[in-house]
Amino acid sequence: MDPLSASQSAAMKPKPVSSVFNRRPGSGVHQAVPQRMRTAPVKQQTAPQPRVRAQRPQKVTLSQVPCSICDQRVPEHHMMCCGCANYSILAHRVAQIKIDASLDSVTQKIENIDKLDCPEKDPETDPFRLRLLKIKQQGVKRELDAVRKARDVQADEIAAKKRHLATLRNQVASIRESAASLQTQSVNEHQKIKRKLSQDVQELKTKVNTEIPQSLLSKRSVLCRELVSLYNIRLRKVRRGSGNTSVGSTTDTFPLIGTLSLPDMVTLCMSSHREINTALDRLASFTCLAAYYLGAPLPYVILLPQKRHPYIRMSNNNYPLYLEDPLPQVSSEKPAVFNKFAHALAMLCLDLASISHTLGFHSHLNTPEEIVKIDKIISRMFLTIEEEDPEGNEVTDVELSSLADYIITQVYLEVDGGGSEWVSL
Repeated sequence: MDPLSASQSAAMKPKPVSSVFNRRPGSGVHQAVPQRMRTAPVKQQTAPQPRVRAQRPQKVTLSQVPCSICDQRVPEHHMMCCGCANYSILAHRVAQIKIDASLDSVTQKIENIDKLDCPEKDPETDPFRLRLLKIKQQGVKRELDAVRKARDVQADEIAAKKRHLATLRNQVASIRESAASLQTQSVNEHQKIKRKLSQDVQELKTKVNTEIPQSLLSKRSVLCRELVSLYNIRLRKVRRGSGNTSVGSTTDTFPLIGTLSLPDMVTLCMSSHREINTALDRLASFTCLAAYYLGAPLPYVILLPQKRHPYIRMSNNNYPLYLEDPLPQVSSEKPAVFNKFAHALAMLCLDLASISHTLGFHSHLNTPEEIVKIDKIISRMFLTIEEEDPEGNEVTDVELSSLADYIITQVYLEVDGGGSEWVSL
């Protein structure tokens, strides 16, 4: 017999009961003494009780409870002490000990086989070992089969993915081709739209440069006619002779604003100051409206009305366009007032010259003698509208001070010369 079989048989041999009951406390089996072998009941060892208060009753311990097995005087009770209880389950405990011992031996045998702790045993001839190896081999085969199946499934999935990838590549190639063709079409369409837009813009510019000025000119002509009709500006023919004048006797003409003639800066002192004030009032309002309708900015702002009479402004200073006394009296007695009045007339003449320059008519206004002829300027702009003169479309370079000095000089010459010629209508 081999040592392994001897150890197995020794482990399987049942142990005597006395050895079980002679174990030390804590070895897994409680010590029990049969009732028939003991002479007196053993009292249960109890731990020392803690001190309690005097008013509480003492607890009853288990040793004070009578046992129906030890004490036959109380047969109605079905309670046992610890020793009697251990003795009653002794057979079951012995059987359990035997089962545990056999289980331990089998477990040890299996561990020895797994660890190959028995060199005298040949694994190839051991039937238990062979069976175990077969079981392991079958498990490995099952795992290999599962791995092969998973590999086949993955191979099929990879093949499907490759086919799908090839399809996607073909789609991408077709999309790129279509995108290239669409880009070419887009570039061509963009060039067409760009050429069309450039052509439309050029046509619009041509239309703006041709039709809009004509439209503006026609509307300005309508506004000018309405303005001329509103202020009743017209030409009158006069005949200078022996003192009497008649209409249509000569070719000389002069414009009228209402029933008054426009002020002549050369012969201004020949009119009364009331006629001068009325004519300047109407002329100032007419100039403001003409500049507004024609879109021509004025170099000097005209204020209407200010204290019942118009003013003209330069550098935050207002200059009156009216006289409180006759002009000869003002020129001789009030030189400062006359100087401001002459500057106001000069600024009004420059405003009319600016409107004429904006419209492009008879722009040869480069001398004070031409600028002060406001009747001639108004008649050419609004009564006998001439064509534009591109060669003479130049801004006047006459200064305000020289123009005011010219007006002052002409007035003083008229006053000192004693001119008494009056214009009669």
